[in-house]
Amino acid sequence: KKSPHLKKSLFSIPFSPLKNPIFAERFKKGYVMKKFTAFDIPFAGLKEKMHQFEYQIDDSFFSNFEDTLIKEGKVNVQLELVKQPNVCVLEFGIEGTIVTPCDRCLEDFDLKIQAEERLLLKFSEEPREEEEVIYLLPGTETINVAQYIYEFISLSIPIRKVHPDDEDGYSGCSDEYNDYINDEPQDPPAENPLWQELQKFKKN
Repeated sequence: KKSPHLKKSLFSIPFSPLKNPIFAERFKKGYVMKKFTAFDIPFAGLKEKMHQFEYQIDDSFFSNFEDTLIKEGKVNVQLELVKQPNVCVLEFGIEGTIVTPCDRCLEDFDLKIQAEERLLLKFSEEPREEEEVIYLLPGTETINVAQYIYEFISLSIPIRKVHPDDEDGYSGCSDEYNDYINDEPQDPPAENPLWQELQKFKKN
């Protein structure tokens, strides 16, 4: 049963970690990301029950990823790991804000994000790809979840990113942008052909 704090994001996209061949190969070999040792989970030594982890993501986290499009942000990640005899279930609850340019006025703003994602850890002598499943070689004792957290945060960002409207329903973009849009001349509404025919009929 999922924790009540895990809410599904409207922008969540199914994610298969093994589609990234570089990270897939590293994790299959039990690779530990040196910059993110705080995100190591020694699951082999955990008891068969639910375990909870919490991570506070900030600017320093994003800066460690090359070519990242996310430069600033504050995100809370709640991770529930349920260890079972032949599988570990990882539930990620992600909520916070990232700084991103507005697609409308191009100014930076704090974009709220929220997502829920799941991963399964299984073992196999022949690692293969399945949706939401990571196959690790037998004997692997630790997994680093930093890359997955980064991917999930990235996938929670909507395609269109704009300032939210204010409490009165007006655009949250800058005054300069709103003044510019309001000063733009508006095209007159097109005449409805049907209405024109009715007007002719009335005149006759």
